[in-house]
Amino acid sequence: MSNGYINEIEYARFVLNSLYKDNPKLVEQYRVESDKNRWYIYDAVAFGELRLSSFGAKDILADRIAIEIKNTRTLNDSTIRSFIHLAEEQGFDAVVFIFNGKPRESYYDYNSDKIQICFIPAEGKNNEYNRAAKNKVGVDPALLIDEYTLSRLKEAKNDLAFAIGAGCSRGSHISDWKTLSKALGYELLYEIVANAAESMYRSKVITDRLNDGVFECFDSTSALDAIYRCVYESDYESKSKINYWKAIKRVLYMEYDAEKKDNKLMEAISNCIERNHVKEVINYNFDSVLEQYMNSAYKSTVKEVEQSQVTIKECTISHVHGYIPYDYRGKGTVGNFVFIDTEYYDNMMERENFTNSVQKRILESKNVIFVGFSFTDTNVKEILRERHNNSEPSQNSIFAFRKLPTFDFEGTNNALIEKRYKDLFEKYFGSLGVIVVWVKDFNDIPKIINMI
Repeated sequence: MSNGYINEIEYARFVLNSLYKDNPKLVEQYRVESDKNRWYIYDAVAFGELRLSSFGAKDILADRIAIEIKNTRTLNDSTIRSFIHLAEEQGFDAVVFIFNGKPRESYYDYNSDKIQICFIPAEGKNNEYNRAAKNKVGVDPALLIDEYTLSRLKEAKNDLAFAIGAGCSRGSHISDWKTLSKALGYELLYEIVANAAESMYRSKVITDRLNDGVFECFDSTSALDAIYRCVYESDYESKSKINYWKAIKRVLYMEYDAEKKDNKLMEAISNCIERNHVKEVINYNFDSVLEQYMNSAYKSTVKEVEQSQVTIKECTISHVHGYIPYDYRGKGTVGNFVFIDTEYYDNMMERENFTNSVQKRILESKNVIFVGFSFTDTNVKEILRERHNNSEPSQNSIFAFRKLPTFDFEGTNNALIEKRYKDLFEKYFGSLGVIVVWVKDFNDIPKIINMI
């Protein structure tokens, strides 16, 4: 296959995965400020050493090594000079161009008094690249994940943590956000609409119309905030709060069957936790589905609800938005509760509270796999950006599963739009310091987790 036909996006990913095998501390998508209003994102940066034996080249020793991966057609004089100049300005000690092709005589004319300049031809990797791309070596061909990403996930298991979102509980018929918020709004409004002098039918009709009207005017968290204030603003006694949490509990589990264990994703996560002795889980959900998969006889305690933390088999599950277990009966205050608009805002402002400090500690120290998480939470993304933009390179890895959509194209056009879609999301998630694990179908996620 000629150079021009190897897609640059996929080729860069292949090279990075190949580098990572010999350089496990390599930092991908390394972001550096170039001036007050602009940032430059390097393909990768190595610190202290860059091992290149798999490319048939000598290892490079330097404090900070900038890496640029290019196809030959995009490695031109302008690109080379611009990259060298930028790396010099930003204090790098070496720059490495890994390119797909044979070296040109002109490459050896570049020199600098400030930094090492290295050109690494990767033409010898083409057969390996094509073979891996065609056969997905060692991986079920029905899965989208490649061997190199899978190897990184496997290497991460030695100090692993999970961060689980609503997508993990959906398979257990826990109410999703849209259903939960609107149903809860109805429950709360019914308390102020219902009147003994009116018929039950009339009260329900008025409540339903009122609830629809509120949710048409606001987004979900703001609508709930408005309704909550209407119901409870004049009475913040503990009894009112407990009724509020009990209402959430009723709506949260209204279609849940505790005896029916058919959630393959939660089962895979639970088994992976036990198999790899996982010590920490960030749980963005209120429910106790994971706890019940880890221990079928699990019963919650008042302390767990108040502290929003549960420890099972030496694994601490931190419900960073609050914990309302299936057996909650109104005993105890739900701690660290984040649900309505005001609570989300207050949580973002209090950077050192339980919710944020737990997330920061785990995301900065563990290899974390996000599962069933949509990444719409601005607070979480800010924590990830802070970690990624820290002057000290991160020693841990963050992964997130992402489903590749099915596009209504055929042949080359479909392949092209898929590649562009993947590139867009990988660049964005790269700015958060997150490695995307692509799947064709949500049912593929438990299959991959079972491989870890």
